[in-house]
Amino acid sequence: MKGLPVMKHDAAGPTLLRQLTYRLVAFTLVFAVLDIGLVVWTYVSQPEALGEQLLTLEASKLEHSPVLTPDELTGPPGAP
Repeated sequence: MKGLPVMKHDAAGPTLLRQLTYRLVAFTLVFAVLDIGLVVWTYVSQPEALGEQLLTLEASKLEHSPVLTPDELTGPPGAP
């Protein structure tokens, strides 16, 4: 009894899966570089605004935290 014919793979070019993998990796790298570039550009152009936003976010988290008492939320003497 003869078996099924063995399909040989053409070594001249990459398989479809390999092509898709290369394209996905390339797209992911391009997206990551663009994303990091956008974040760095935003930070370089507006460092004060981003710093204020971060402090406001952290203050909001602390304000709603059940661990701190109202006396601890007032801050040191002379703080606004």
